[in-house]
Order: sequence, then C-alpha cells, then structure tokens
Amino acid sequence: MATIKITAEEASRHKAKKQIEDQLKQYGEIKWEYSYATLIKATSFNDILNGARPPELTAQERLEEFCRNTTVSLCGKVGRRNRSAVIEGVPDLIVQKQKEGYEQQEKEQAEFDSLSEEEQEKEMQKTLAELRKYPGFMEIQIPRGRQ
Repeated sequence: MATIKITAEEASRHKAKKQIEDQLKQYGEIKWEYSYATLIKATSFNDILNGARPPELTAQERLEEFCRNTTVSLCGKVGRRNRSAVIEGVPDLIVQKQKEGYEQQEKEQAEFDSLSEEEQEKEMQKTLAELRKYPGFMEIQIPRGRQ
C-alpha cells in the first residue's frame, strides 16, 4: 500500500470528495491523499526454483499492467479521523510517479549490465550484505546449473 499527498483541487476531480468532506469537515481542515495498492500475480516457490521468469515487458506494457492491477482510494484525514472511498481508474499523478520509477529501474539496470561480470558479482554481494541485515530477508542459493 502506498500513499501520495494531494491538494484539495486534485481531490475535487472525484465524486467521492463531497461524501468524505461531509463526514469530516466539522472536525477541521481536511488533508487529502491517494492510497493505492497493486495486485501482484503470484509465482509458486517451485516455479522460482525451476527458473521461471516473468515475460519481458516494455515500459509501456508494464505501465498498462500496473493500471489494470491497481486499486486507488481517495482519502481525507483530520487528525486521527479519516475516511476513504475507492475511485475509478488510476489518477495521472500516480501513473506519472510509476512511470518515473520504471524509467529509473531501466537506467539502473542498464548501468548494471554495463559492468563486467566481476563488478556485477561485487555489486550483488554488496546488495546481499545489506539485505541480510533485515530480519525478514530469506536467502536461497540456487545451484548455477538451474539458473
């Protein structure tokens, strides 16, 4: 679940704003945000071990899939009180943020791909060392022949 703070003007683009406003306006100034979640298609653990990879998608295809699998709510908050309502579609603000994220990923992947195998291995070990610090991280070493 992610959130993006928005202006009252941005919130005004949705029918749900009035409903939320009616419930909260008596308590003070309303702060608005979008809250959104994306359904991620599952891959079984066995598929991962057997080297299954999701299909390669272009940035535009990834963005379209993101929009198909994302649910967005308009949320109004006053102190500890909050109300939300699901809205139709994915607002341009969220699509733009996601597009920028995909572009950043592609840039980082291109930089990684330009490294030698030795440098790539060193970079992966550095990343793994960081991840190992997190209590929920689980590392699985797959034998080279199964990659």
